[in-house]
Amino acid sequence: MTEPVSMQPIGFIESVFKEKNGTPRQANICKNSTARLTLLKTIFTNPNHALEGLNEFSHVWLIFVFHKNNGKFHAKVAPPRLNGRRVGVLGTRSPHRPNPIGLSLAKLDKIDGDTLYLSMIDLLDGTPVVDVKPYIPQYDRPQPNEGPADRKSVV
Repeated sequence: MTEPVSMQPIGFIESVFKEKNGTPRQANICKNSTARLTLLKTIFTNPNHALEGLNEFSHVWLIFVFHKNNGKFHAKVAPPRLNGRRVGVLGTRSPHRPNPIGLSLAKLDKIDGDTLYLSMIDLLDGTPVVDVKPYIPQYDRPQPNEGPADRKSVV
């Protein structure tokens, strides 16, 4: 049996979205939405050191917890984009998952001290963020023709 995994938030999103209802499902739907992420000093005694070099990137990946979920999930779900067709939860971006973690791409507008200023955000106010990683296009954006020919190309 494996040991449980424990994580602590490094900060909490301060967002324009206060309720689940009305929050975009994907960040590119609401390009002008903004948020802040201030790193907790209980995690980093000197947050500036942790953020050094991040300002060289235009976008960041935010790894977060779906903190408003009720803890229930199903193996099959019907995502809105499939018009009622049910598929396995791991083949979707459903927030209702065995481990309620999410991944969101945000535009990094600036860093001021221990705070990241973000736009193109799709996260609720108060969302716990467990990690931030730079978006690196040559690694994070698959090229067409990578992978088996029978799969859909990602562009």
